[in-house]
Amino acid sequence: MARAVAKRDAAKRVKGVEMAAKKAAGEPAAKRTIVRRRRKVTEEMIRERAYFLSMNGGGSAMEHWLTAERELVGA
Repeated sequence: MARAVAKRDAAKRVKGVEMAAKKAAGEPAAKRTIVRRRRKVTEEMIRERAYFLSMNGGGSAMEHWLTAERELVGA
C-alpha cells in the first residue's frame, strides 16, 4: 500500500516538473474540456413558457405548447 502511494506521489511530482518546464519554455497549457450538463426540462417549465407565449396573442394552446417545448429543449 505504501509503495502505491509513494509511486503515485512521485508521478505527481514528475508531472508538476514537466508542466513547470513547459510554462517556462512558453508552450501553451493543455486545453481542458468543458463539460456542460443538459438541464432537465420539466412540464412546469414548458407550461410557464407556453403561458407567456399565449400572452403575446394569436395561435392555439397547442401551438404555444409545441413552441415552448421546442425552445426549451433546443430542438
